[in-house]
Amino acid sequence: MFHWDLPQALHEEIGGWLDRRIIDYFVDYARVLFQNFGDRVKIWMTFNEILQICERGYSDGNFAPFISNPGIGGYECTHIVLLAHGRTYRMYNEEFRASQNGQIGMAIDSYWHEPNYPDRETDQAAAEFSLQMNYGWFVHPVFVGNYPQPMIDRVREVSLSEGFEKSRLPEFTQEEIDMLHGSYDFMGLNQYSADKCYWAEDGAGSHPSHWADVGVIGYQEDDWWKGVPWGLRKLLVWIKDNFSNPPILITENGHAQDGLEDYDRANYHKGYLTELLKAIHEEGCNVIGYTAWALMDNFEWRGGYTIRMGLFYVDFDDPNRARSRKLSSYVYNNIITTRHVDWDYYPDWPPTVEWKSN
Repeated sequence: MFHWDLPQALHEEIGGWLDRRIIDYFVDYARVLFQNFGDRVKIWMTFNEILQICERGYSDGNFAPFISNPGIGGYECTHIVLLAHGRTYRMYNEEFRASQNGQIGMAIDSYWHEPNYPDRETDQAAAEFSLQMNYGWFVHPVFVGNYPQPMIDRVREVSLSEGFEKSRLPEFTQEEIDMLHGSYDFMGLNQYSADKCYWAEDGAGSHPSHWADVGVIGYQEDDWWKGVPWGLRKLLVWIKDNFSNPPILITENGHAQDGLEDYDRANYHKGYLTELLKAIHEEGCNVIGYTAWALMDNFEWRGGYTIRMGLFYVDFDDPNRARSRKLSSYVYNNIITTRHVDWDYYPDWPPTVEWKSN
């Protein structure tokens, strides 16, 4: 329903996702969607990547609407977005579920946070805290009720040490906690990679920010850019163990690579789907579906048309946006057709018959 496309008027007139009045506007918008499409659309996501909407848009100012208010704006935005999600879910239950029988969730993005040294207790604690602060922030209110307690305690402690009179993290009322708790039929997961974590030596840092509140250094080794497939499995197991194994829909998972002969992307999907199968069949994770990002090359926000995530190549210089199959599309087709990850399968390349759409 909302993939960062805030109406300009709502930004100019009320300040967008920093004003609670937007909740009523969003619920009305969702009602229009259900009224017009709910007889056919059965899977809905209210919001895509709240971290990017709020932390990038209202805290560090790197995404639209480019508001810089570190350590405050992201928390205020997230609070209001979550309330809009919960209100929409309850409205659907009251007005549409009986007749439409759809499912509602959110799509939340998260890395897997691996301890820098897996056997070191301090690194284990840093990785766990990072998961609570960067993933639990958005799902704990829905799965359990309220923000994670370690997050509540940490932001309050740091805020008071910075001279604030109260925590920079807003508080839910008990009525809001009850409304949010259980407001999901599934949870979407956008998952691309992983990092290694350890505590920052300077703790919270000198200026308010969410990342200073986390107080954890996360880094990637140079050869990790191709993906960390086992990170997906570990994250799914962590979600299962912490939140009673909720239904998870993998809503984004993919790799950027130029050209048609994209072996790296093909191997990325082979690796992640192999680990996904382990999560389901060996670990018992309740995964209900998987969608690769993306079907076609598309507009990748600040990266524009320069980052190519698609299984199909799009010629953006062609007025007709002609599409061509990449090698990875044949590999992915083989996987979903045979329902098996064949590490030995690659298509003859270049293909003897070129597939192209104008």
